[in-house]
Amino acid sequence: MGLEMLPSKHYAVWREDRAEGTAWVYSVGDKVAVVKFDGEKIFSATSKFLIDVDAADLSDQMQDFICNCADRDVPIDQAREMFLKRFGPPDLILKVADVNDVSPEVRAAVGF
Repeated sequence: MGLEMLPSKHYAVWREDRAEGTAWVYSVGDKVAVVKFDGEKIFSATSKFLIDVDAADLSDQMQDFICNCADRDVPIDQAREMFLKRFGPPDLILKVADVNDVSPEVRAAVGF
């Protein structure tokens, strides 16, 4: 049984459908930490498809913060506000065609 099987609260990290969203990009040297959300049920700092350029330490801190908010039943909008207070404004804000895969827009924007 994997960790994904453990009972836990979370903001969904994947949609079954394709949906537009937003990516906040935080630059850390030659790496990035990316937070993505769709305004409905996704709020995550997961980096599938960006693992080669992921600033792992910062991404882990961000995801831990997001999971903590979910565990405390903080609504997504309020969690985003709390996140910005904790981590500051992103270096880039990108509109993305598919919140499930923000990598095309992120890679194009930062030149990877």
